Amino acid sequence: MTAAAVGGVGWRCLPTLGPRGCAGARRTPAQHPWCAHSRRSRRCDRRSSPSVRGVVSSVPMTWPSAAMAQSSLSVYVHWPYCQALCSYCDFNKYVAEADQEKMARCLATEAKTMLGMCDHTNVSTVFFGGGTPSLMAPSTIQAVLQAIDATVPLHVNAEVSLECNPESLTPSRLDDFCAVGVNRVSIGVQSLDDRCLASLNRQHTAKEALRVVEAAKSVLGDAVSVDMMCGLPGQDVLAFATGLEQLMQTTDPAHLSVYGLTLAKGTPLYKAVDAGQISVPPDQSYAHYAAACLDVVSRGGLEQYEVSNYSKPGCQSLHNMRYWLATDFVGLGPGAHGRFATRDTARLLSVQAPLPKHWIKSVEETGHGARRRESLDAAAHLEETLVMGLRMCAGLSHKHWESRSGGRSIEDVFGGSSRFWAAVNDGLLVFDAQGLRASPRGMLVLDAISSELLAALDASLANLGSSASPS
Repeated sequence: MTAAAVGGVGWRCLPTLGPRGCAGARRTPAQHPWCAHSRRSRRCDRRSSPSVRGVVSSVPMTWPSAAMAQSSLSVYVHWPYCQALCSYCDFNKYVAEADQEKMARCLATEAKTMLGMCDHTNVSTVFFGGGTPSLMAPSTIQAVLQAIDATVPLHVNAEVSLECNPESLTPSRLDDFCAVGVNRVSIGVQSLDDRCLASLNRQHTAKEALRVVEAAKSVLGDAVSVDMMCGLPGQDVLAFATGLEQLMQTTDPAHLSVYGLTLAKGTPLYKAVDAGQISVPPDQSYAHYAAACLDVVSRGGLEQYEVSNYSKPGCQSLHNMRYWLATDFVGLGPGAHGRFATRDTARLLSVQAPLPKHWIKSVEETGHGARRRESLDAAAHLEETLVMGLRMCAGLSHKHWESRSGGRSIEDVFGGSSRFWAAVNDGLLVFDAQGLRASPRGMLVLDAISSELLAALDASLANLGSSASPS
Protein backbone atom coordinates (compact mmCIF):
# COMPACT_ATOMS: atom_id res chain seq x y z
CA MET A 1 0.00 0.00 0.00
CA THR A 2 1.21 3.46 -0.80
CA ALA A 3 1.47 6.29 1.65
CA ALA A 4 -1.43 8.02 -0.05
CA ALA A 5 -3.60 4.94 0.47
CA VAL A 6 -3.25 5.29 4.21
CA GLY A 7 -4.55 8.79 4.50
CA GLY A 8 -5.17 10.14 1.05
CA VAL A 9 -2.83 13.09 1.56
CA GLY A 10 0.58 11.44 1.36
CA TRP A 11 1.05 10.64 5.05
CA ARG A 12 4.04 8.42 5.65
CA CYS A 13 3.75 5.65 8.17
CA LEU A 14 5.19 5.24 11.63
CA PRO A 15 4.43 1.89 13.28
CA THR A 16 2.76 1.68 16.65
CA LEU A 17 5.83 -0.03 17.98
CA GLY A 18 8.70 2.17 19.13
CA PRO A 19 12.37 1.37 19.76
CA ARG A 20 14.03 0.16 22.88
CA GLY A 21 17.31 0.16 24.75
CA CYS A 22 19.07 -1.87 27.43
CA ALA A 23 17.70 -3.32 30.65
CA GLY A 24 14.19 -2.48 29.65
CA ALA A 25 15.21 1.20 29.54
CA ARG A 26 12.75 2.75 27.16
CA ARG A 27 13.79 5.89 25.32
CA THR A 28 11.90 8.28 27.55
CA PRO A 29 11.94 12.08 27.37
CA ALA A 30 14.31 11.95 30.33
CA GLN A 31 16.94 11.00 27.78
CA HIS A 32 15.56 12.00 24.40
CA PRO A 33 12.52 14.33 24.50
CA TRP A 34 9.70 13.75 22.03
CA CYS A 35 10.11 10.22 20.84
CA ALA A 36 9.34 10.24 17.12
CA HIS A 37 11.32 7.26 15.93
CA SER A 38 12.31 5.38 12.85
CA ARG A 39 14.27 2.26 12.12
CA ARG A 40 17.62 3.54 10.88
CA SER A 41 17.39 7.12 12.04
CA ARG A 42 14.81 9.33 13.69
CA ARG A 43 14.08 11.09 10.42
CA CYS A 44 13.69 8.05 8.18
CA ASP A 45 10.19 7.59 6.74
CA ARG A 46 8.51 4.20 7.10
CA ARG A 47 5.68 2.98 4.93
CA SER A 48 3.14 0.49 6.14
CA SER A 49 2.08 -2.83 4.71
CA PRO A 50 -1.48 -3.55 3.57
CA SER A 51 -2.75 -4.95 6.85
CA VAL A 52 -3.25 -1.79 8.87
CA ARG A 53 -6.90 -1.63 9.84
CA GLY A 54 -7.54 -2.24 13.52
CA VAL A 55 -3.88 -2.26 14.42
CA VAL A 56 -4.41 0.20 17.26
CA SER A 57 -7.15 -0.47 19.79
CA SER A 58 -9.95 1.95 20.55
CA VAL A 59 -9.63 2.10 24.32
CA PRO A 60 -12.08 3.94 26.57
CA MET A 61 -11.36 7.64 26.53
CA THR A 62 -10.06 8.32 30.02
CA TRP A 63 -7.42 10.66 31.33
CA PRO A 64 -5.45 10.42 34.59
CA SER A 65 -7.12 11.72 37.74
CA ALA A 66 -6.12 14.48 40.11
CA ALA A 67 -3.17 12.33 41.17
CA MET A 68 -1.50 13.68 38.05
CA ALA A 69 -1.88 17.28 39.20
CA GLN A 70 0.75 19.77 38.15
CA SER A 71 1.71 20.34 41.77
CA SER A 72 3.44 16.97 41.81
CA LEU A 73 6.81 16.13 40.30
CA SER A 74 8.44 13.09 38.72
CA VAL A 75 12.09 12.12 38.95
CA TYR A 76 14.12 10.09 36.44
CA VAL A 77 17.41 8.61 37.69
CA HIS A 78 19.88 7.37 35.09
CA TRP A 79 22.27 4.54 35.99
CA PRO A 80 24.71 4.29 33.07
CA TYR A 81 26.51 1.05 33.92
CA CYS A 82 26.07 -2.33 32.25
CA GLN A 83 27.68 -5.77 32.48
CA ALA A 84 27.73 -6.02 28.68
CA LEU A 85 26.59 -3.88 25.76
CA CYS A 86 23.59 -4.96 23.73
CA SER A 87 24.40 -4.93 20.03
CA TYR A 88 21.61 -2.44 19.21
CA CYS A 89 21.86 -0.02 22.11
CA ASP A 90 22.90 3.62 21.60
CA PHE A 91 21.93 4.83 25.07
CA ASN A 92 24.31 6.54 27.46
CA LYS A 93 25.89 3.40 28.94
CA TYR A 94 29.30 2.06 29.93
CA VAL A 95 30.71 -1.35 30.78
CA ALA A 96 32.54 -0.55 33.99
CA GLU A 97 32.46 -1.35 37.68
CA ALA A 98 30.52 1.42 39.38
CA ASP A 99 31.75 3.04 42.56
CA GLN A 100 28.46 2.54 44.36
CA GLU A 101 29.35 4.73 47.32
CA LYS A 102 30.46 7.65 45.16
CA MET A 103 27.48 7.31 42.82
CA ALA A 104 25.09 7.19 45.77
CA ARG A 105 26.64 10.29 47.27
CA CYS A 106 26.60 12.22 43.99
CA LEU A 107 23.06 11.20 43.05
CA ALA A 108 21.84 12.23 46.50
CA THR A 109 23.65 15.55 46.24
CA GLU A 110 22.27 16.24 42.78
CA ALA A 111 18.77 15.29 43.93
CA LYS A 112 18.90 17.86 46.71
CA THR A 113 20.24 20.54 44.36
CA MET A 114 17.87 19.96 41.45
CA LEU A 115 14.73 19.33 43.48
CA GLY A 116 15.65 22.29 45.67
CA MET A 117 14.96 24.49 42.65
CA CYS A 118 11.35 23.28 42.55
CA ASP A 119 8.24 24.42 44.38
CA HIS A 120 6.19 21.24 43.92
CA THR A 121 4.28 19.76 46.84
CA ASN A 122 5.34 16.15 46.34
CA VAL A 123 7.07 13.61 44.11
CA SER A 124 4.54 11.18 42.68
CA THR A 125 6.82 8.92 40.60
CA VAL A 126 10.51 7.95 40.54
CA PHE A 127 11.97 5.94 37.68
CA PHE A 128 15.40 4.29 37.77
CA GLY A 129 16.50 3.73 34.16
CA GLY A 130 19.72 2.99 32.36
CA GLY A 131 21.97 1.30 31.50
CA THR A 132 21.16 -1.53 33.86
CA PRO A 133 19.64 -0.09 37.04
CA SER A 134 19.23 -3.55 38.56
CA LEU A 135 23.03 -3.44 39.04
CA MET A 136 22.56 -0.64 41.57
CA ALA A 137 23.16 -1.52 45.19
CA PRO A 138 19.90 -1.33 47.15
CA SER A 139 21.68 1.09 49.48
CA THR A 140 22.31 3.41 46.50
CA ILE A 141 18.62 3.42 45.62
CA GLN A 142 17.79 4.05 49.27
CA ALA A 143 20.16 7.01 49.44
CA VAL A 144 18.58 8.58 46.36
CA LEU A 145 15.03 8.10 47.61
CA GLN A 146 15.94 9.53 51.02
CA ALA A 147 17.51 12.59 49.39
CA ILE A 148 14.44 13.11 47.20
CA ASP A 149 12.08 12.75 50.16
CA ALA A 150 14.12 15.16 52.27
CA THR A 151 13.86 17.83 49.57
CA VAL A 152 10.41 17.33 48.04
CA PRO A 153 8.35 14.75 49.96
CA LEU A 154 7.58 11.48 48.26
CA HIS A 155 3.83 11.00 47.95
CA VAL A 156 2.55 8.27 50.24
CA ASN A 157 1.50 6.30 47.15
CA ALA A 158 4.47 7.24 44.98
CA GLU A 159 5.28 4.83 42.17
CA VAL A 160 8.97 3.85 42.38
CA SER A 161 10.03 1.87 39.29
CA LEU A 162 13.24 -0.01 38.56
CA GLU A 163 14.22 -1.30 35.14
CA CYS A 164 15.85 -4.70 35.30
CA ASN A 165 17.74 -7.22 33.28
CA PRO A 166 16.74 -10.82 34.07
CA GLU A 167 20.31 -11.90 34.88
CA SER A 168 20.72 -9.24 37.56
CA LEU A 169 17.35 -9.61 39.28
CA THR A 170 17.64 -12.51 41.70
CA PRO A 171 14.88 -13.16 44.27
CA SER A 172 17.07 -11.91 47.10
CA ARG A 173 17.97 -8.71 45.22
CA LEU A 174 14.32 -8.08 44.43
CA ASP A 175 13.49 -8.42 48.11
CA ASP A 176 16.26 -5.95 48.93
CA PHE A 177 15.05 -3.49 46.28
CA CYS A 178 11.49 -3.66 47.62
CA ALA A 179 12.75 -3.20 51.17
CA VAL A 180 14.23 0.21 50.27
CA GLY A 181 11.16 1.48 48.43
CA VAL A 182 10.94 -0.01 44.92
CA ASN A 183 7.34 -1.02 44.23
CA ARG A 184 7.32 -1.61 40.47
CA VAL A 185 9.78 -3.31 38.10
CA SER A 186 10.12 -3.34 34.33
CA ILE A 187 11.89 -6.46 33.07
CA GLY A 188 13.68 -6.45 29.71
CA VAL A 189 12.79 -9.86 28.31
CA GLN A 190 12.95 -8.67 24.65
CA SER A 191 12.40 -12.09 23.08
CA LEU A 192 11.70 -15.71 23.97
CA ASP A 193 13.90 -16.95 21.13
CA ASP A 194 17.42 -17.63 22.34
CA ARG A 195 18.81 -17.06 18.86
CA CYS A 196 17.33 -13.56 18.79
CA LEU A 197 18.66 -12.88 22.27
CA ALA A 198 22.14 -13.96 21.17
CA SER A 199 22.00 -11.65 18.14
CA LEU A 200 21.26 -8.76 20.53
CA ASN A 201 24.07 -9.83 22.90
CA ARG A 202 21.58 -10.21 25.71
CA GLN A 203 23.03 -11.98 28.74
CA HIS A 204 20.06 -14.17 29.58
CA THR A 205 18.05 -16.99 28.03
CA ALA A 206 14.31 -17.12 27.40
CA LYS A 207 13.89 -19.69 30.18
CA GLU A 208 15.74 -17.50 32.66
CA ALA A 209 13.67 -14.47 31.71
CA LEU A 210 10.36 -16.27 32.24
CA ARG A 211 11.53 -17.54 35.61
CA VAL A 212 12.47 -14.01 36.70
CA VAL A 213 9.12 -12.55 35.58
CA GLU A 214 7.22 -15.22 37.49
CA ALA A 215 9.35 -14.65 40.59
CA ALA A 216 8.81 -10.88 40.39
CA LYS A 217 5.05 -11.34 40.05
CA SER A 218 5.02 -13.50 43.19
CA VAL A 219 6.38 -10.49 45.09
CA LEU A 220 4.89 -7.46 43.31
CA GLY A 221 1.79 -8.90 41.68
CA ASP A 222 0.52 -6.65 38.91
CA ALA A 223 3.28 -4.07 39.49
CA VAL A 224 5.51 -5.94 37.01
CA SER A 225 5.96 -4.76 33.44
CA VAL A 226 7.56 -6.80 30.67
CA ASP A 227 9.39 -5.37 27.66
CA MET A 228 9.48 -7.17 24.31
CA MET A 229 10.93 -6.30 20.91
CA CYS A 230 9.93 -7.04 17.33
CA GLY A 231 11.64 -6.83 13.97
CA LEU A 232 14.70 -8.69 15.26
CA PRO A 233 17.24 -10.54 13.10
CA GLY A 234 15.73 -13.81 11.96
CA GLN A 235 12.33 -13.01 13.51
CA ASP A 236 9.30 -12.98 11.25
CA VAL A 237 5.83 -11.93 12.35
CA LEU A 238 4.75 -15.48 13.18
CA ALA A 239 7.80 -16.07 15.36
CA PHE A 240 7.19 -12.79 17.17
CA ALA A 241 3.54 -13.61 17.75
CA THR A 242 4.39 -17.09 18.97
CA GLY A 243 6.86 -15.75 21.50
CA LEU A 244 4.42 -13.09 22.67
CA GLU A 245 1.68 -15.71 23.03
CA GLN A 246 4.03 -17.83 25.13
CA LEU A 247 4.82 -14.85 27.34
CA MET A 248 1.14 -14.03 27.85
CA GLN A 249 0.16 -17.60 28.64
CA THR A 250 3.11 -18.26 30.92
CA THR A 251 3.30 -15.03 32.92
CA ASP A 252 -0.04 -13.21 32.38
CA PRO A 253 1.61 -9.76 32.61
CA ALA A 254 -0.44 -6.80 33.78
CA HIS A 255 1.67 -4.40 31.73
CA LEU A 256 3.56 -4.87 28.48
CA SER A 257 5.73 -2.59 26.36
CA VAL A 258 6.53 -3.66 22.81
CA TYR A 259 9.22 -1.85 20.84
CA GLY A 260 10.45 -2.19 17.30
CA LEU A 261 14.15 -2.64 16.77
CA THR A 262 15.97 0.59 15.99
CA LEU A 263 19.18 0.37 13.97
CA ALA A 264 21.20 3.16 15.53
CA LYS A 265 24.31 4.31 13.69
CA GLY A 266 27.53 3.24 15.31
CA THR A 267 26.13 0.21 17.08
CA PRO A 268 27.49 -3.28 16.28
CA LEU A 269 24.12 -4.41 14.94
CA TYR A 270 23.82 -1.41 12.62
CA LYS A 271 27.28 -2.10 11.23
CA ALA A 272 26.51 -5.79 10.72
CA VAL A 273 23.25 -5.04 8.90
CA ASP A 274 24.88 -2.29 6.85
CA ALA A 275 27.62 -4.70 5.79
CA GLY A 276 25.09 -7.35 4.79
CA GLN A 277 26.23 -9.77 7.49
CA ILE A 278 22.84 -9.82 9.22
CA SER A 279 19.38 -9.18 7.85
CA VAL A 280 16.38 -7.76 9.64
CA PRO A 281 12.73 -7.73 8.55
CA PRO A 282 11.83 -4.93 6.15
CA ASP A 283 10.25 -1.76 7.45
CA GLN A 284 7.09 -2.56 5.51
CA SER A 285 6.40 -5.47 7.86
CA TYR A 286 5.92 -3.33 10.94
CA ALA A 287 2.16 -2.93 10.57
CA HIS A 288 1.93 -6.73 10.54
CA TYR A 289 3.91 -6.90 13.78
CA ALA A 290 1.60 -4.30 15.30
CA ALA A 291 -1.53 -6.16 14.21
CA ALA A 292 -0.19 -9.46 15.57
CA CYS A 293 0.79 -7.78 18.81
CA LEU A 294 -2.62 -6.23 19.37
CA ASP A 295 -4.37 -9.51 18.57
CA VAL A 296 -2.29 -11.49 21.08
CA VAL A 297 -2.36 -8.99 23.94
CA SER A 298 -6.08 -8.26 23.53
CA ARG A 299 -6.86 -11.92 23.95
CA GLY A 300 -4.69 -11.79 27.06
CA GLY A 301 -6.80 -9.05 28.61
CA LEU A 302 -4.56 -6.05 27.92
CA GLU A 303 -5.66 -2.76 26.37
CA GLN A 304 -3.43 -0.45 24.38
CA TYR A 305 -3.16 2.95 26.03
CA GLU A 306 -0.14 4.41 24.24
CA VAL A 307 1.79 3.87 21.03
CA SER A 308 3.90 1.05 22.48
CA ASN A 309 2.21 0.21 25.79
CA TYR A 310 -0.55 -2.14 26.89
CA SER A 311 -1.99 -2.87 30.31
CA LYS A 312 -4.78 -4.34 32.35
CA PRO A 313 -7.17 -1.68 33.69
CA GLY A 314 -5.50 0.40 36.38
CA CYS A 315 -2.01 -1.01 35.72
CA GLN A 316 -0.60 1.72 33.47
CA SER A 317 2.85 3.14 34.13
CA LEU A 318 2.12 6.34 36.03
CA HIS A 319 5.63 7.66 35.45
CA ASN A 320 5.37 7.35 31.69
CA MET A 321 1.85 8.76 31.76
CA ARG A 322 3.34 11.88 33.28
CA TYR A 323 5.78 12.13 30.37
CA TRP A 324 2.94 11.85 27.88
CA LEU A 325 0.99 14.49 29.77
CA ALA A 326 4.05 16.77 29.56
CA THR A 327 4.15 17.28 33.31
CA ASP A 328 7.29 18.26 35.21
CA PHE A 329 10.16 15.84 35.72
CA VAL A 330 13.69 16.22 37.02
CA GLY A 331 16.50 14.15 35.51
CA LEU A 332 19.33 12.93 37.73
CA GLY A 333 22.51 11.10 36.79
CA PRO A 334 24.84 11.05 33.77
CA GLY A 335 23.07 11.99 30.55
CA ALA A 336 19.64 12.52 32.09
CA HIS A 337 17.28 15.23 30.86
CA GLY A 338 14.68 17.11 32.85
CA ARG A 339 11.89 19.63 32.16
CA PHE A 340 10.40 21.33 35.17
CA ALA A 341 9.13 24.61 36.58
CA THR A 342 11.46 26.31 39.04
CA ARG A 343 10.59 28.46 42.04
CA ASP A 344 10.73 31.60 39.92
CA THR A 345 8.03 29.99 37.65
CA ALA A 346 10.38 29.61 34.66
CA ARG A 347 10.23 26.15 33.05
CA LEU A 348 13.70 24.77 32.60
CA LEU A 349 15.32 22.21 30.34
CA SER A 350 18.27 20.59 32.10
CA VAL A 351 20.72 18.21 30.42
CA GLN A 352 23.23 16.43 32.62
CA ALA A 353 26.81 15.66 31.51
CA PRO A 354 26.82 12.20 29.87
CA LEU A 355 30.27 10.92 30.89
CA PRO A 356 30.14 9.60 34.46
CA LYS A 357 33.56 11.01 35.39
CA HIS A 358 32.61 14.48 34.13
CA TRP A 359 29.23 14.30 35.81
CA ILE A 360 30.78 13.19 39.13
CA LYS A 361 33.36 15.98 38.99
CA SER A 362 30.67 18.56 38.31
CA VAL A 363 28.43 17.30 41.13
CA GLU A 364 31.33 17.33 43.59
CA GLU A 365 32.25 20.88 42.61
CA THR A 366 28.84 22.51 42.05
CA GLY A 367 26.21 20.21 43.54
CA HIS A 368 24.82 19.17 40.18
CA GLY A 369 25.98 17.68 36.88
CA ALA A 370 23.98 19.85 34.49
CA ARG A 371 25.92 20.47 31.30
CA ARG A 372 23.24 22.65 29.76
CA ARG A 373 20.29 24.60 31.09
CA GLU A 374 17.87 26.72 29.13
CA SER A 375 14.51 28.32 29.79
CA LEU A 376 11.48 26.91 28.01
CA ASP A 377 8.71 29.29 27.05
CA ALA A 378 5.00 28.51 26.98
CA ALA A 379 5.14 27.71 23.26
CA ALA A 380 7.75 25.01 23.85
CA HIS A 381 5.59 23.47 26.56
CA LEU A 382 2.59 23.53 24.24
CA GLU A 383 4.58 21.75 21.54
CA GLU A 384 5.59 19.12 24.08
CA THR A 385 1.98 18.75 25.19
CA LEU A 386 0.89 18.18 21.59
CA VAL A 387 3.53 15.66 20.52
CA MET A 388 3.54 13.64 23.72
CA GLY A 389 -0.23 13.76 24.18
CA LEU A 390 -0.95 12.28 20.76
CA ARG A 391 1.07 9.20 21.74
CA MET A 392 -1.73 8.28 24.13
CA CYS A 393 -4.77 6.48 22.75
CA ALA A 394 -6.87 8.87 24.84
CA GLY A 395 -5.12 11.77 23.15
CA LEU A 396 -5.55 15.34 24.37
CA SER A 397 -8.65 16.39 26.29
CA HIS A 398 -9.96 19.90 25.68
CA LYS A 399 -9.37 20.77 29.34
CA HIS A 400 -5.76 19.57 29.30
CA TRP A 401 -5.00 21.42 26.08
CA GLU A 402 -6.55 24.69 27.18
CA SER A 403 -4.71 24.57 30.51
CA ARG A 404 -1.49 24.79 28.49
CA SER A 405 -2.62 27.10 25.68
CA GLY A 406 -3.75 30.11 27.64
CA GLY A 407 -7.39 29.14 27.10
CA ARG A 408 -7.18 28.80 23.32
CA SER A 409 -9.19 25.86 22.10
CA ILE A 410 -7.86 23.18 19.79
CA GLU A 411 -9.94 24.63 16.99
CA ASP A 412 -8.65 28.15 17.71
CA VAL A 413 -5.12 26.89 17.15
CA PHE A 414 -5.56 24.36 14.34
CA GLY A 415 -8.80 25.45 12.69
CA GLY A 416 -6.95 27.36 9.98
CA SER A 417 -4.73 24.44 9.00
CA SER A 418 -5.77 22.56 5.88
CA ARG A 419 -3.54 19.65 6.87
CA PHE A 420 -5.30 19.37 10.22
CA TRP A 421 -8.69 19.10 8.58
CA ALA A 422 -7.32 16.74 5.93
CA ALA A 423 -6.13 14.39 8.69
CA VAL A 424 -9.54 14.65 10.41
CA ASN A 425 -11.49 14.10 7.20
CA ASP A 426 -9.26 11.17 6.22
CA GLY A 427 -9.95 9.51 9.56
CA LEU A 428 -6.39 9.80 10.85
CA LEU A 429 -7.33 12.22 13.63
CA VAL A 430 -10.47 12.17 15.74
CA PHE A 431 -11.63 15.62 16.83
CA ASP A 432 -14.79 15.57 18.94
CA ALA A 433 -16.29 16.64 22.25
CA GLN A 434 -13.69 14.60 24.13
CA GLY A 435 -10.70 16.25 22.49
CA LEU A 436 -8.11 15.32 19.87
CA ARG A 437 -6.58 11.91 19.34
CA ALA A 438 -5.08 9.75 16.63
CA SER A 439 -7.28 7.05 15.15
CA PRO A 440 -6.00 3.47 14.80
CA ARG A 441 -4.80 4.30 11.28
CA GLY A 442 -3.50 7.64 12.45
CA MET A 443 -1.22 5.96 14.97
CA LEU A 444 0.57 4.40 12.01
CA VAL A 445 1.46 7.82 10.62
CA LEU A 446 1.86 9.62 13.92
CA ASP A 447 5.30 10.98 13.12
CA ALA A 448 4.02 12.70 9.99
CA ILE A 449 0.86 13.96 11.69
CA SER A 450 2.84 15.37 14.61
CA SER A 451 5.22 17.17 12.25
CA GLU A 452 2.33 18.76 10.37
CA LEU A 453 0.57 19.81 13.58
CA LEU A 454 3.76 21.29 14.99
CA ALA A 455 4.11 23.40 11.86
CA ALA A 456 0.47 24.48 12.17
CA LEU A 457 0.98 25.29 15.84
CA ASP A 458 4.03 27.43 15.10
CA ALA A 459 2.14 29.30 12.41
CA SER A 460 -0.86 29.84 14.66
CA LEU A 461 1.23 31.13 17.55
CA ALA A 462 3.09 33.44 15.19
CA ASN A 463 -0.20 34.87 13.90
CA LEU A 464 -1.86 35.22 17.27
CA GLY A 465 1.21 36.14 19.29
CA SER A 466 2.73 33.56 21.60
CA SER A 467 0.99 34.52 24.81
CA ALA A 468 0.03 31.05 25.94
CA SER A 469 0.43 30.89 29.66
CA PRO A 470 2.63 28.22 31.25
CA SER A 471 0.86 25.49 33.11
